[in-house]
Amino acid sequence: MKKGTNDMFRPILILSFTLSFLIIVASPAFAIFSEFISISPATDNNHQKMKPQIKVEGELVTIRIPYQDDDKEYGKKYWLIVADKPLTKDDQDFRGMNIRVNIRSDIILMVALAPSPWSLNRRDEKNHIILYLTRELAQRAYIYHDYSGLVLDGGFYYTIDIPSYLSGMPWESQ
Repeated sequence: MKKGTNDMFRPILILSFTLSFLIIVASPAFAIFSEFISISPATDNNHQKMKPQIKVEGELVTIRIPYQDDDKEYGKKYWLIVADKPLTKDDQDFRGMNIRVNIRSDIILMVALAPSPWSLNRRDEKNHIILYLTRELAQRAYIYHDYSGLVLDGGFYYTIDIPSYLSGMPWESQ
């Protein structure tokens, strides 16, 4: 009877070891394929789909960003994030932050963005986001593009570094 009992548990034991192995090995594999990209004047030639158009008039900064809606099922989102001071490239990686609960102490504003209603009605123009910020806010503003929750799919997630576009830009009309 013992021999029959052991034979019955053998497939369960093999399955348990196999699943444990896959969980341990496969979980880090997802992270290998995820890549954070900071969009700035130094990198935007490689990421034209995310490149912002920025216009400065006095103290008003107009930011126009192409709206990418290439994931209809899960939907990547856009957020305007304003920090208490300009952030380093490493600090612009917002993926570890839970959008609804765990906002970092250096973030003073985080708001979801949607495409401009004017671009939705025009067939000759691609959808885009238009923001109007004061100069002071724009110097600490970032546009984050990723899923709203943790998704272990790999792929790219982006932050558009608005201050990097403003540095070296004259503050007269552009």
